[in-house]
Amino acid sequence: MKIIVVGAAGDIGQAACRALEARHEIITVGRSRGTYRVDVADIEAVKQLYRSVGSFDAVVSCAGDTTFAPLEALDH
Repeated sequence: MKIIVVGAAGDIGQAACRALEARHEIITVGRSRGTYRVDVADIEAVKQLYRSVGSFDAVVSCAGDTTFAPLEALDH
């Protein structure tokens, strides 16, 4: 399968890529790194990404900002 991983350079995205890469073709996408770069908030940029990639079988979205810390250390 050909799988697009959005947010592939982040911690979760890297783990997803490692889990999938042995059995699938991975297309890495990120806002500043990856085979393709895209602003996921820009629908036209996302459409252009899909046109550029061509056919694919799945999208895994790991995009977003997060903080890794103990629960009691996180702000509300």
